[in-house]
Amino acid sequence: MFEVVMLAAIAAVDGSAPLDMAEDAIVNNSIYLESILGVLALAWTLFRSSEWWKGRKDSLYYKAVMAVEAGVEHTYRNYVRQLKLDAQDGRLTDQERAKARELAKHVALQYSGGINLMNALNGQLDLELEKAVRRLKNQEAE
Repeated sequence: MFEVVMLAAIAAVDGSAPLDMAEDAIVNNSIYLESILGVLALAWTLFRSSEWWKGRKDSLYYKAVMAVEAGVEHTYRNYVRQLKLDAQDGRLTDQERAKARELAKHVALQYSGGINLMNALNGQLDLELEKAVRRLKNQEAE
């Protein structure tokens, strides 16, 4: 664009081209400039909307984690605690632990309010269950 403006200015001063040609070059370039500004505005809008999407996704992640924690706590209060009291050594067998994990998943799905937990947790449902169990055990130890 700078070259066109310079050529138009030289032509106008030199008298080798009419001033109308220089004005036409500037007008044509302003159309390109407006197009570029329009594309930049669109890019900015998309960027801002991606922040909105990120916030929405973070909100879904938080809700999913809360559902998993609620499922783990509910399972502990209503299933695991009684099994531990009934066991001689106070520990769960591997089968009981697996059943408790499945029950916690099922209860978390009920607490999720229709959120797809696997998608909201980026496929890390089992990891979040483990984290929730560790947090609950740490709270019980205190």
